[in-house]
Amino acid sequence: MHTGKSETEYLCLCKQIIEQQLGWAHSSQWKQRDFLNLISLLENRTGTVLSLSTIKRIWKAGYRKIPHPATLDALARFAGYKDWMDFKDENRHNVDPYCGRKADRIKKGIAKSRKHRKRLFQIKVPRVVGFFLFLIVLPVSLFLLFKTNIFDLASSKSKFDPGSIEFFTSTPVSEGVPTTVIFHFDVSNVDADSFLVQQSWNMLKEDKIEKSDNMLTSVYFYPGVHKARIIANDKILKEIKVRINTGDWLAMAKDNFSYDMPVYFRDMDIINNGRLNVTSDHLKSGNVEINRHTMVSYYYTSDFAELDSGNFTLETRLKADSIFNYTCPLITICVLGDGEMNYVPLTIKGCVGHSEIKIGDTIKTGFNHDMSALGVDVYDWQDISIMAKNNRAYIHLNDRQVFEMPFNEDIGEISGININFTGTGSVDFVRLYDENNLLVYNASFD
Repeated sequence: MHTGKSETEYLCLCKQIIEQQLGWAHSSQWKQRDFLNLISLLENRTGTVLSLSTIKRIWKAGYRKIPHPATLDALARFAGYKDWMDFKDENRHNVDPYCGRKADRIKKGIAKSRKHRKRLFQIKVPRVVGFFLFLIVLPVSLFLLFKTNIFDLASSKSKFDPGSIEFFTSTPVSEGVPTTVIFHFDVSNVDADSFLVQQSWNMLKEDKIEKSDNMLTSVYFYPGVHKARIIANDKILKEIKVRINTGDWLAMAKDNFSYDMPVYFRDMDIINNGRLNVTSDHLKSGNVEINRHTMVSYYYTSDFAELDSGNFTLETRLKADSIFNYTCPLITICVLGDGEMNYVPLTIKGCVGHSEIKIGDTIKTGFNHDMSALGVDVYDWQDISIMAKNNRAYIHLNDRQVFEMPFNEDIGEISGININFTGTGSVDFVRLYDENNLLVYNASFD
């Protein structure tokens, strides 16, 4: 129970935890780039995409409204919790009752101070004197304002010439994780005060570089297609892609959603009896703490011969393990694209209200869409098919169509497959077909 504590107080605490984890400057000093980085981080960690206006509104001083439940769940998951209810349960004794009201208290103090100053300096001035003061002060004020704006505009305007910028990596395609990527660049012709290199796999990782530098190394822990950006004065100068293939199937585990350095399990260790399966024994041997935040992920990334994410079919058979006592067990099937992903969730019927599905540029949540068809016995084998054709996606479960949704833009060429389980789970097979229903990839794990 959360008696006596409002949602705004919990939201304030959640924001404080997120800010502490980010380690950035105080949110009052954030620029648009910081909000955009947070949006990308939220999407990468939780699969939820929030708009810039939403994230700015939530972090606005004095914000009093309660965001959408799916947004609250995303913020809680980003902070390392299962969902919003789990966050409140874990922090019912940590809420500061003044957390959400400090800004009001400060405003009240300022208003009181202004009122006091007004009384102190409320001196009667003759109208003639006031008129001449006005004639003198107004032109001077306008001149100073104009002059200041001109100089501010000139100083804030940086010269960028994208054609003069070199930014590349000597290994744009690598195999295996972790892997070290070496970036080469030349920004000597760019007039700016600060330079950064940022990797999309971890938006928190911003490496400051000097104008005279020409090389930087970065360790990547996740496979797939990533985007690296070189930034000057908050402006993205250039963006390049870094592709990391797995070679074979790779399994990894982490203790919670926000853990950036997973534990790996290689292909021969995870294929048992014709199935892809990481067991609780694997987790124990890898010193992975088994708790309600434990996640196991299977990855296969490769070159699928220009397989289009707008026209494809993915088939797989899988199930979760029932050895973990999860309130809302979750399986998420992801199709990786050109730096983006599609994802389809499976959970038990009672938890479909927390479900969220993304195909192309379209997201639907259980808050305002009927996701009941995606509620199944996740501990029993489920045959699922995800098909995209002519800007529509079709989901089949056990040979029956259960979901259909349109989308406007796809996620580019398919670069891999990623299947996630809360706890552990098994995969019996994975198949990919092209737009002509020709088999492109088949993994039976024999």
